[in-house]
Amino acid sequence: MIKIGDVITLKNNQQTEHIYFVAGKLGDRFLLVNATSFDPLKDSSCIMRPLDHPFIRKKTIINYGDAIDTTETRIEQNINLNISRKLSSIDNKVLTRIRKGALISEAFPAKYRPYVR
Repeated sequence: MIKIGDVITLKNNQQTEHIYFVAGKLGDRFLLVNATSFDPLKDSSCIMRPLDHPFIRKKTIINYGDAIDTTETRIEQNINLNISRKLSSIDNKVLTRIRKGALISEAFPAKYRPYVR
């Protein structure tokens, strides 16, 4: 079962794992936002540090511009196919920071705002 605050990885075409946070739910769809390496020229609406989650090993940012929505079925299929894996969840404090960052990020697609309100 997938819930808000869960953390999953998703492999790209090069089989590199990227971390995604389940930041919201609307109906039967979940909003996923990923973390990427910190760059002072990129959106820093939400900066993450290693203490925020064990998978994060350096200063990172939430990449709101690449937010995606998907279904629980799709997430579970990806886990079963070894495309994704479920990690430990984030605490409510970190989840709140991610959601608040989405609402102030200019890169966050407007169509996803209802997921985090």
